[in-house]
Amino acid sequence: TATWLPDGLGYLKLETPAGASAAEVAHYDAAGGKRTVVVPSEKLVVPGGSQPLMLRWFQRAPSGNRFLLHGDVTEGKRRSGHWLYEPESGALRPVDDGPGLWFDANAFSPDGQTLASGGDGPSVPPYAFAGPGRSATTRPHGPAPFV
Repeated sequence: TATWLPDGLGYLKLETPAGASAAEVAHYDAAGGKRTVVVPSEKLVVPGGSQPLMLRWFQRAPSGNRFLLHGDVTEGKRRSGHWLYEPESGALRPVDDGPGLWFDANAFSPDGQTLASGGDGPSVPPYAFAGPGRSATTRPHGPAPFV
């Protein structure tokens, strides 16, 4: 997975470096190719675990301060799911996406404060949101901000 940054000056890429056991998200400068890790695998160890998430894809908030990650856990109860990572604090929180919910390629709102999700059935609410210190909540009548 790779995606250009809005300013076109660089791009983000999901990759597993040579000799590493887990993937990370790296920023590449478009002009010079300089590589900077923005989501290090060692920060992706879920609470109670010892191994990092096996990342499958990521999405960056337009503000750059959050990443929505989809990954598999190789230990513990939770096997697959979505996680919210904040590079500044290193916080990793589960996004309780529930059965049948999914996130589109543009799940973050333009200000990066909300997440929108979709689902496959009439009982699935159209939005799922998460904020610091709490799991995702659902709102059948529109978006709610992170708090």
